Amino acid sequence: MNNLNRNHSTTIKPHKDIFMRSHVNELVNEVKHNVENGVTSVSIDFSEIENIDIIGFGILRTVQKISITNNVHIKLFNVKDNVQKILENSCLILDIIHNEGEEESSIHEEIALIA
Repeated sequence: MNNLNRNHSTTIKPHKDIFMRSHVNELVNEVKHNVENGVTSVSIDFSEIENIDIIGFGILRTVQKISITNNVHIKLFNVKDNVQKILENSCLILDIIHNEGEEESSIHEEIALIA
């Protein structure tokens, strides 16, 4: 699920079922593992995530707490429009970043969990 590299950043690409109860700890454990190994920036590729529910909010809230506690930058990218709208209306503290310099059709949304 992760691509750890030596510059203290990594990308995690969770599978589409990451917010189901049977997978509830996978993303949190992956983030914790990376933090324990010195990662200071985690990008989470949401390209396979079709929806988010209360379980997903709980997971993201836990990931946010990990980032705050450990001074780790966490951002979400490739977030689908419907998921982005849900996240924008959530109680999570999120920063939405638009990558400039790309054509409108290929703009990737990045959402950073603010620490």
